[in-house]
Amino acid sequence: ALLRELIRHIQEMRKKNSLKVNETIALTFETDKETKDLIEKNKKYLTNEIGAKKIAVGKISGEFKSEFAFEDKKISIAFSKIR
Repeated sequence: ALLRELIRHIQEMRKKNSLKVNETIALTFETDKETKDLIEKNKKYLTNEIGAKKIAVGKISGEFKSEFAFEDKKISIAFSKIR
């Protein structure tokens, strides 16, 4: 359920920032270890679902930033369009 909601949130961020479906992004997350492991384990799935060329977990960096909360998890998200 967390991955589904995370994907939905990132898709909304992309739409809000006028990114087209075919534009790829470099995405970063900052979160707790358990969520980090979940993201790392599902990196390939996430890259396909959200149009990311690169996904990194650790310190966030990117042009577009957001906070995402799901149940007791808090995730900081940032991405930039890859030109």
